[in-house]
Amino acid sequence: MKNKEIVKFIAETLRNIGVGFVIANVVLFLSTQIKTINSIFLFLLGTYNILFGIYLFVLYVKGGNE
Repeated sequence: MKNKEIVKFIAETLRNIGVGFVIANVVLFLSTQIKTINSIFLFLLGTYNILFGIYLFVLYVKGGNE
């Protein structure tokens, strides 16, 4: 695999993990099985993963030819 393909794979994986964290946060918060501070942490972790995945994807798109 080329470097660009690896970056694209990591970006897509991080976005999927981030979405999983956010969905887990909502489910656990609605079922009241999680403390508020843990819910906030899980939401921020998911948001960070999504944003970092988007950032890596932008680097992939603007990376040019290799």
